[in-house]
Amino acid sequence: MKTVNNTTHSVRSFGSTDKQAEAQWATLVDQNWDLDQKVGVLTQDLYYDLKCGYGAAEYNLANAGMIEMIFGHTAGKYHKDENTWTDGRWTLTQLGRQASMAELERIIVQDPPLEIALADAELEAEDVADNCGGCEPGDELLLEHKRILDYLRRRVERIAAKSAANTDKLRSAVRFGV
Repeated sequence: MKTVNNTTHSVRSFGSTDKQAEAQWATLVDQNWDLDQKVGVLTQDLYYDLKCGYGAAEYNLANAGMIEMIFGHTAGKYHKDENTWTDGRWTLTQLGRQASMAELERIIVQDPPLEIALADAELEAEDVADNCGGCEPGDELLLEHKRILDYLRRRVERIAAKSAANTDKLRSAVRFGV
């Protein structure tokens, strides 16, 4: 276990011994902690502003080389045994540390692959179906998450439609030898 800024984190492998993993993790945290947290807040703000899903944000940042996944996590994939999306899954790369917040925002809000967008919507639907852990029907938190779910569902529909249109164009191009 490692404590940084009054938060205790479990140190899991980088494919090496626990002591080596802890030393690597401590170095990354020391270098990136403040900026990682700012990017995490940016992601959360964009999520609540209906501009991204957490999985999409993470996938887009990793795909652009702005973050690297740590402790065996996979970009854009949430595992049921994790606490939250912001639970120490990634750290900024050198490229990510050099990017402006505006550049990072442009990357985060890009459309992800359909499977990532769908996973975001499915996780949000599970959360809403569970009443966000037991909220009353009119609770503000639950209403907020229903609004987010509506956005994520519309995003999936839009990406699916765009994907279908691109598939049709590709089929036409192949058919006509383009």
